[in-house]
Amino acid sequence: IGVINVNNKSSKDIFTIDDLGLLNKLADFAAAAIETVRQQQKDRILEQIKAELVSHISHEFRVPLTVIDEVIELLLREISSPLDDKQKRFLELAKQSTERLKRMIDEWLSYAKNGSREIKDNSKFFDLVSVTKHVVYSMDLLARNKGVFIKGRFPPESELKIWGNEDEITQVLVNLIHNAVKYNRDGGTAEVCFETLANIVKIYISDTGIGIPEQSLEKIFDKYGRHEAVIEQNLEGHGLGLSISREIVRKHGGEISVTSQVGKGSTFVVTLPINPK
Repeated sequence: IGVINVNNKSSKDIFTIDDLGLLNKLADFAAAAIETVRQQQKDRILEQIKAELVSHISHEFRVPLTVIDEVIELLLREISSPLDDKQKRFLELAKQSTERLKRMIDEWLSYAKNGSREIKDNSKFFDLVSVTKHVVYSMDLLARNKGVFIKGRFPPESELKIWGNEDEITQVLVNLIHNAVKYNRDGGTAEVCFETLANIVKIYISDTGIGIPEQSLEKIFDKYGRHEAVIEQNLEGHGLGLSISREIVRKHGGEISVTSQVGKGSTFVVTLPINPK
């Protein structure tokens, strides 16, 4: 880092071994302090760059998203032509998704403006069954286009209230069910089912897809972690969805696990506390 030059101006004598020991300690402390300040300066610069980037991207996303939302609203009002029930259902699903995206963008902008410590906690009691049904229905068209059949087996209770951030849990379900469709085979199935135990709920997302090698089961939860079969088949993706999903679930006091057989499919299990408070 640099050099400390010390002169003995009081006695003009040479330094003793003890003096040199203290000076070496002083140099170590000074080096650590200087390096800490340098790192803090770097962190501040990086944080500023990150905030500006998040703010810019969020703003750029918001403009086309608002246009899409307005077009959907016009169609739902049947201004162009009457809609049948199926068309209305698809448009309502699209509208719900755009509204969720706008809420997420507002959170990103709040983060960029105020920093993570001042982000509003949007946790509340919400119906997990209703949210899961919405995601399954919204993925149905994508699945049909790929030749995959989605099955949903929901608990007999009309609703299941849990405490958490509804948008974040929705994001987890979207990531996992989308993967169950994307990495499936033509004519395959993806199944979503529930299990409630005491104060926890388990959501199973199974598929009949390419499967995951045993040595890659933990790697897939790392950022940008993609296993060999996905890379070899040149399937799209960046390896962020599962990392983000695990982070969200752990934030809610839960966990994600996976079992898989190569060539036969995978089952992801999301375990969430019903009321972590």
